[in-house]
Amino acid sequence: MPDKLDEILDDILIQAESALERRLSGIAIFRPKEIAQMKTRPEVNLDARAFFAKFDKRREEILAADELTAIRLAYNCCTNLDDFYRFFGKLDDLDTEAEAAKIERQLNATRSVRKAIRWVEDSNILKEVRYDR
Repeated sequence: MPDKLDEILDDILIQAESALERRLSGIAIFRPKEIAQMKTRPEVNLDARAFFAKFDKRREEILAADELTAIRLAYNCCTNLDDFYRFFGKLDDLDTEAEAAKIERQLNATRSVRKAIRWVEDSNILKEVRYDR
């Protein structure tokens, strides 16, 4: 693969992963108990990482709370109102219950693809087979 194609693919996958992490944060605000039970957390998006640093500190409190209180606790994990709107914007026309059930698989799939592409690039495996046609 040419270097530019690798860079383009990596950039696309990083953007997709970042968008999914913002979606995960939005779902965490509206479905905090489901997300508190998941292990997958943001790795790329700095705002989502900051949100989950606070969210995970309140995890036990969120799990013990009634649904409305859990939502308030999760909302308060937003660093500022802009973050809330960025996260909320990723939920436009989505069924948060259905999305909560599949967001972890989507994030893991995106990360796996990104890391596989990076491995192919770093391993130089394509250089070995370039002339083996």
